[in-house]
Amino acid sequence: MVIFHTAYDLTAFGQVGFNFQVLGWKIFAYATGSIFLLLVGVSLTISLARAKNNQPTKFLHFKSLIRGLKILLWAMAITIVTRIFLGDGFVVFGVLHLIGLATVLAYPLRNFKILNVSLGLLIIALGVYLQTLRSASAALVWLGIAPINFYSVDYYPLLPWLGVVLLGVALGNWLYPQGQKKIKTSDSAPNFLTKKIACLGQHSLLIYLIHQPILIVLLWSAGLIKI
Repeated sequence: MVIFHTAYDLTAFGQVGFNFQVLGWKIFAYATGSIFLLLVGVSLTISLARAKNNQPTKFLHFKSLIRGLKILLWAMAITIVTRIFLGDGFVVFGVLHLIGLATVLAYPLRNFKILNVSLGLLIIALGVYLQTLRSASAALVWLGIAPINFYSVDYYPLLPWLGVVLLGVALGNWLYPQGQKKIKTSDSAPNFLTKKIACLGQHSLLIYLIHQPILIVLLWSAGLIKI
């Protein structure tokens, strides 16, 4: 994600001209988004399973609702900021909007495996089809039906991307039943590198929120872009 956004900033504000429509960049972008959202589903499964051991079940739905709303509030802040600074192309329904809504919608399906795989693949197929359709307004952008010439710097509609999250939920249930790791690995103490990588994973939301301003400042300081 950081690599892609660095290339984007160099293209949008600098003199470097990356063509993001070429196959290589498209594959990189889709792979990055897919891995990110797959891990959202896995993490959601682990979090709810472990919370179930410490809290009454009736509070889990409330926990998911609050978490989803919190992420949606950050998503709306990004919408406002990008509308002010970018104008055209601002974030209408980006990855944080999707994660916030998916966190709530995936809760009833948190314990399923085959069902989530089936629903996930169906939603992905339906979403791919919906993206071939066009609407006269932007009212259905969040669902996956956009107007002609619609453009946003960050666009992850509910369909097909909710399907990827559900595949992650299924994967989480297979790999971490009851929130515990199923596949045993070495118990050797983590080294400096693995600790730093784990730290990044534990603060992914914070990194997502602050990495672009930091990138822009660093690239501007190095004289690679003009703001």
